[in-house]
Amino acid sequence: MQAEQLPQDQLLSKLQSFCQKLDNLTSEKMNLEYALNLRENSLSTIEIEIRDRLITLTQKLTELQQERAQLDYILKAISLYTDDSEKKMLIAHAKLEQEVFKRTQELAEKNTLLQTEIRERQRIENDLRLAATVFQASNEGIFITDAQYKIIKINPSYTNLTGYTEQESLGKTLDILRSKRHHDDFYRKMWQALTIVGYWSGEIWHQRKNSEDFPSWLSMNAVKNDQNDVIYYIGIFTDNTYQKLSEERAYYLANFDALTDLSNRILFQDRLQQVLKWAQRDQHWVALLLIDLDHFKAINEAFGHTSGDQLVRMTAKRLVSCLHDEKDAIARLGGDEFVILLSDLQPNQQALQVISDLADKILTNLQQLFILDGHEEQEIFITASIGITIFPQDGQTVAALLKNADSALYEAKELGRNNYQFFTNTMNVVAHRRLTLQNCLRRALERDELLLYYQPQIDVYTQEVVGAEVLLRWDHPKYGMIAPSEFIPIAEDSGLIIPISEWILAKVCEQRQAFQQQGLKSIRIAVNLSARQFHYDGLIPNIISTLKKYDLSADWLELEITETIAMSGADKTINMLKALKNLGILLAIDDFGTGYSSLNYLKYFTVDTLKIDSSFIKDITTTNGAALVVAIINMAHSLQMTIVAEGVETEEQLIFLHEHRCDIVQGYFFYRPLLPNVLANLL
Repeated sequence: MQAEQLPQDQLLSKLQSFCQKLDNLTSEKMNLEYALNLRENSLSTIEIEIRDRLITLTQKLTELQQERAQLDYILKAISLYTDDSEKKMLIAHAKLEQEVFKRTQELAEKNTLLQTEIRERQRIENDLRLAATVFQASNEGIFITDAQYKIIKINPSYTNLTGYTEQESLGKTLDILRSKRHHDDFYRKMWQALTIVGYWSGEIWHQRKNSEDFPSWLSMNAVKNDQNDVIYYIGIFTDNTYQKLSEERAYYLANFDALTDLSNRILFQDRLQQVLKWAQRDQHWVALLLIDLDHFKAINEAFGHTSGDQLVRMTAKRLVSCLHDEKDAIARLGGDEFVILLSDLQPNQQALQVISDLADKILTNLQQLFILDGHEEQEIFITASIGITIFPQDGQTVAALLKNADSALYEAKELGRNNYQFFTNTMNVVAHRRLTLQNCLRRALERDELLLYYQPQIDVYTQEVVGAEVLLRWDHPKYGMIAPSEFIPIAEDSGLIIPISEWILAKVCEQRQAFQQQGLKSIRIAVNLSARQFHYDGLIPNIISTLKKYDLSADWLELEITETIAMSGADKTINMLKALKNLGILLAIDDFGTGYSSLNYLKYFTVDTLKIDSSFIKDITTTNGAALVVAIINMAHSLQMTIVAEGVETEEQLIFLHEHRCDIVQGYFFYRPLLPNVLANLL
């Protein structure tokens, strides 16, 4: 239809229709805004609805623009008929165009806001989805309660850790996890902290569904609304069982002896420190009994460290069995050294009797037979030495008491072992001298302070020199000649006996070579082996290399071991003696009769000589003493061994030994220990 043919009433109808469409568009915009404010719908549903309405709105805007173009055409047509109509239509058109532009701008702004809102809601939805994933997948147990501590949500790890399912947990209070290890006061303080601070964390014991307690680390937070009222509590906890066990293990290793389960030195000293404070306050006595096994090193080396450890464990059990008061304590200080603490003693004579009775009980208990398990059962007898100190008279500090107990222990060993000694002030002097000698002994070799003497051995029938025993002496530049009984134990304990023994063998070989070069009579020379040296892995290699160095055979060299060494780990001893015998070396058992003899083993020893201890020779004039000596001589001869009697000092002793067919004697009746050049004159 042409514009000039269109009636005016129809044009007005078109305008009304256009305005109606604008009103509808306005209403559509309001509905869209309303949709944006609907928070109860899910984010995904709102997003889809908004997108659909945006598409519809875009289409309607396009239609409106088309209507506007048509209206422009109509308005131009109207202007052909009348000026008034044109004027009115132009005014209406201008207003309409202004309204459309305004509405278009508003719609564009709303569209921008809608896009921003969509992106924000997408982000929130992603965060919520991520939080839900973490909640479900976390290895930590998570629970959410209401303000009354009733559980309203749990995660799978909560069920894994506690055993309670969601059905069993929801609606229940946290009391279902409550452990009896905590008192009501513990939980009261925890809820109080949550109420006041809004946060609590710490170690707590929980109880599983199967009633098993387990340690955990719990963190709880209060969630509040805008009015600052608590609406939720969120708890996160982990199972700390492994960490707890690790901490307990670390504490155990730091404070207890892993071999015996007794307190170690650190824990014992801490306890002693506390006991001394109480004793000083209450004016009580405290006693320390320092216990050390006699000749343990020889046993350990003979049987091996595994058997040595077993012996230490068995010793610890016997010591514990000797205690009768819960206040008494025992610890292993290291090696074969133990200490017993007696506290709360009244300062009187009765306390001294209690201490002495316990020491006697320990010595008696430890003397009982030990049977060690191994490839085969091993029977061992041991003894112990004990040093005793008393607070406050023997020292008022932990260090002083232990130091003085060690001095008393050393005194007990000096007095023959298998006894106990109370500390006296004079022992400090002895201990100081011992430490001084130990330091000096370390440099004695390099300073050429050690000397070798030779004790001649005499054939009973011909009274000729047939051998000599090497004796070590120490000529100290300050203290003069120091007795072997004083410095040999120091050398044993400090480990210096090995280099000293190697020096002795080298000197003896050097002297033997000199005797040969002088064309002197060939005699056998006896060298003593200590327990540590006998079990030293380098013994045989050292002997071979030393003999080779001086171009000597081995048939003149006699090695002496004590009966105690021979009987400690007899099987191993037999193997070592066979190895030495294969080198062509002569072997002797020294001090026979003073140790724990086993005649059953003795017949297997490939030894050449049996030496009767001087203590038996001294009693040879008594009936029992004479009978023992005769028995030893007869037994040795039956085993094809040579008999040497030590400590012969009188003619009466010599006559007796001659009558009972003793082979060789040595002692002051003939010669005192001689320097090498004096011995050479005899040869």
